[in-house]
Amino acid sequence: MGKILGRGCSELKSVFSVIETAELHNYGAFRYRDFVSSYLYQFRMHGIVALFRSSFPSLLCANVCCSSVFKSYRFSIATAALTFVVARSSKAIAFSSYFCSMRNLALLLASIFLVSAAVPKTTRLSKDLKEISGWVFANDSTLIAHNDGGNDPKLFVLNLDGSIRHKVSILNAENIDFEDITLDQKGNLYVGDFGNNKNVRTDLRVLKVSLKKVLDNENVEAKFIDFSYPEQTDFPPKLSQKYFDCEAMSFYNDSLYLFTKCRSEPFDGKCFVYTLPTKPGTYKATKKYYMVIGKRDWFRDAVTAADIHDGKLYILTYNRFIIHSFDNGRAKYESHQILVPITQKEALAVHSSGKIYIADERQKLVGGGNMYVIKPTEKNP
Repeated sequence: MGKILGRGCSELKSVFSVIETAELHNYGAFRYRDFVSSYLYQFRMHGIVALFRSSFPSLLCANVCCSSVFKSYRFSIATAALTFVVARSSKAIAFSSYFCSMRNLALLLASIFLVSAAVPKTTRLSKDLKEISGWVFANDSTLIAHNDGGNDPKLFVLNLDGSIRHKVSILNAENIDFEDITLDQKGNLYVGDFGNNKNVRTDLRVLKVSLKKVLDNENVEAKFIDFSYPEQTDFPPKLSQKYFDCEAMSFYNDSLYLFTKCRSEPFDGKCFVYTLPTKPGTYKATKKYYMVIGKRDWFRDAVTAADIHDGKLYILTYNRFIIHSFDNGRAKYESHQILVPITQKEALAVHSSGKIYIADERQKLVGGGNMYVIKPTEKNP
């Protein structure tokens, strides 16, 4: 069996080289090779995979045939390493011919044992939060959450089980790209409207609203902290300098700390740390330093959320959370914990108990739409 599995992995690597430029269905921005290698990284040998062709001519996928054995886990293998989506181009024809010549490989894959060692989900979130991209604890029994850009400018007051207590509309704002939310010691919420995938925005801002008003009312108005990155002079910058997207923010020592999301090509994994004042106004963000989260790809090593709690900085990516000590605004790596399957995890908040609450967006291909409550392990898995 070991020789068979080894041969299968070798053959898959050959497939990767052919489909390197193909795009994932509905995820054109994902580099397909990164997507596939990410899922191979998280798989474990267990459970039967059946290879089948979907109704879409360009989609070949694998699915798990042993879900009854692992009822507590959410499997997304149908969207993983064996999901081949072919771009409609001359390369698609080349790939099709190549794959058809690999009949033996298809038969081999039908007997390979693959299963994802997934983190058990705690709650299926409401469809109203299908694009959740940030949340923060208002107190030990309440979370405040929001959706990603393009949705209504609403805040959701949640119970600890993820159920919605009530919804609040921000009347004087638009949700261009809400990405994270944090709370200061004076009872002010800050919502980061600074998502900037293409690095072209010139209207970045943070919304400041009263927590008390959010808890007690259905409508609130925000004050605004408008800002720019002084290092950015071109919109967009060169591919190698695409460092001006941001999906993570936390309050610390009277300032807002922003942790940028790397979109550079080639990918170098740099996360720049910026600060902003909390007083409404117009500012240039202050760059402090940068960290290298990892150099593999943005699917695994780009920052999607952050929280600072009890002297620790918690950073989220699609496949793990990372814990740093955080002293006087400086981060020092301590540990990390892998989270599988890889989904679009974009919300993280740390409870006073030390438990970490994480949520992912709901996607047809990669799954998600869940809340996870995790107690950090003492050692890396």
